[in-house]
Amino acid sequence: MPAISFTIVPAYAALLGILYLALAFAEIGGSEAVVLHLGGLALLTGRLLHGYALALTLGNMLARRYGMILTIASMVIGIGASLSISMGA
Repeated sequence: MPAISFTIVPAYAALLGILYLALAFAEIGGSEAVVLHLGGLALLTGRLLHGYALALTLGNMLARRYGMILTIASMVIGIGASLSISMGA
C-alpha cells in the first residue's frame, strides 16, 4: 500500500470553510431555499461518495470521481448563489 500524503488536507479544509461561508451568505441574503438545499445535498453526497471510495473499497474510482464532481458542483452552487445576491439579481 502506498504512503498517503496529508499535505492537502489543510488546504481542502479551507476550501470547505469558504463553501460554508458562501452558502451562509446566500442564506442571509435571501437566496431560494431550494438552491441552498441542493448545494448542501450535493456537498453531503459528494463527501460521502468520496469517503466511501477511499476508505471502504479497493480503488473504486467511479465513486471517487462522482464524489469530487458533486463537491465541486456544491461549490459552484454556493458561490453562484452568493454572487447572484451580491449583484442584486
